[in-house]
Amino acid sequence: MRVLLVEDDLELAEYVRKGLEEEGYVVQVSFDGAAGLKAAELTAFDIIVRRNAPISGRLGSSQASPIPERSYITSTRFLTEPE
Repeated sequence: MRVLLVEDDLELAEYVRKGLEEEGYVVQVSFDGAAGLKAAELTAFDIIVRRNAPISGRLGSSQASPIPERSYITSTRFLTEPE
C-alpha cells in the first residue's frame, strides 16, 4: 500500500514514516502542502496521512478539499493531537 505522509514537523514525519514502513507500507513524505499536492497529482496513493493542523501550502486543515476530491485516492487520514 502506497502512503503519502504530509507533515511539516521533520522529526514527527520521520517517526511516523519509520513506523509505517515497519508495518510494510511504502511511504513518501512531503514536508509542506504544496509538495504534497504535487506528489498526489503525480502518483497514485492508497492513503494520505496528514496532521489535522495548519500546514504551509494548500493541504492545511483549512484547505483539505483539493486532494480528497481526486478520484485516484482511496482515503485521507488525519493525525490529531490529544486535547
